Amino acid sequence: YLESTAFGAAALAAHAAGLWDDDLMAAANPVQARFEPAMGAAQRAAARDLWRRAVERARDWARD
Repeated sequence: YLESTAFGAAALAAHAAGLWDDDLMAAANPVQARFEPAMGAAQRAAARDLWRRAVERARDWARD
């Protein structure tokens, strides 16, 4: 399952309840893809700065 949010929630609940161990969880949902960051440090810093500015603007907008 490339998108496994529901499976992951169910698997973690089963693990917490003692119904599944780590080996069973790994066997039930093997890694299908690995996602690695591709953005460089400078681009990431610029994007984070834009995000912070947007958050500040939204805060000001919400106060008005």
